[in-house]
Amino acid sequence: MRSLFRLPSFAALGAALVLLGAGVALAASPVGTWTLDEAALRDSIRQKVEAKLAKLSPEKRAQAEAMMGHMPDTAKGRLSGTAEFKPDGTVVFVDGKGRRRTGRWTQEGDTIHAHGEGGQDYVGTLEGDTMRVKAGDDGDDAPMEIVLHRQ
Repeated sequence: MRSLFRLPSFAALGAALVLLGAGVALAASPVGTWTLDEAALRDSIRQKVEAKLAKLSPEKRAQAEAMMGHMPDTAKGRLSGTAEFKPDGTVVFVDGKGRRRTGRWTQEGDTIHAHGEGGQDYVGTLEGDTMRVKAGDDGDDAPMEIVLHRQ
């Protein structure tokens, strides 16, 4: 049997594609600094609020809407933040006010599991330079998605 290195280049390329298709390729690493997508977070908050409001009676919905006003829209700048995933498995979240929270992360393929110091679990999916994160099961019908972009 000939060595892979002696095969014609198109055959070597084909063999590489077969190996990649078989899951031999390494998943991307989350290590680095990620920035919160404020617009996506505002949309996610709006969807979560709408899902909760939809369950209320018309009277209670009107009261809740009057109390909330336009919260997601007026929170611009306060919804900013970063997440730094370190090679040692720690992650540091810094919000728009400079508050720091730490946690631990692990990776299984393109799935990132993070556990915050407050006990909250998060599951993220890597999609190139974008990470889509949802809080662990909080019993809510409309889980909020947090979108991060690699810096």
